Formats: sequence, structure tokens, C-alpha cells
Amino acid sequence: MSARLRTLAARRDALIVEAQAQRAALAEASVAIRKVAATGDRVVGFVERMKRKPLLIGIAATALSAVLRARGGAFKWLSLGLSSYSLLQKILLIVSPFGRRG
Repeated sequence: MSARLRTLAARRDALIVEAQAQRAALAEASVAIRKVAATGDRVVGFVERMKRKPLLIGIAATALSAVLRARGGAFKWLSLGLSSYSLLQKILLIVSPFGRRG
């Protein structure tokens, strides 16, 4: 084997070792990202399941409003805020010449 081939073989072996070290470091660093991505996947999956069950969403909304109503002022302020927001959106739609339509 010539000196050039031995040099290339040694260089190749060094690159293989370096690539293995980089793969190990990348796998270790990606653990946190995988955990966050898994949580995001679970949230998206939950939302997708809930979209297929509108009755369950309605029941949950009714229960939440009952709890807020039982606490007294929270429901009052929540309904006032939502009504005000809705009214403001309608006013902006009418007043703005480039308002969002449809």
C-alpha cells in the first residue's frame, strides 16, 4: 500500500470517528427538543380529538360557565369583556375602509 493510500485510509478512519462523536452529541442534544415536540404532538392530537366531539366541548363550556357564575363577579366581567370585544370588532369592520370582510 502506498503512502498516499495509507494517509487517505487514516484520514477516513479519523472522519468516521469524528462523525460518530458528532452523531452521539446530536442525539444527546436532541432529547430536550424531542420532549417538547412530543408534548406538542399530544396537544395537537387532543385538539383533533376534541374537534370530532363538539358535544363534549359544549358540556365543558357549560360546566366552566357554571363554575364562573358560582364564583360571582368573574362571569360578569368575562361576559362584559367578550361582549365589548365583539362590539369593538364590529365597529372596526364598519369604520375601517379596509376592514376585514368575510
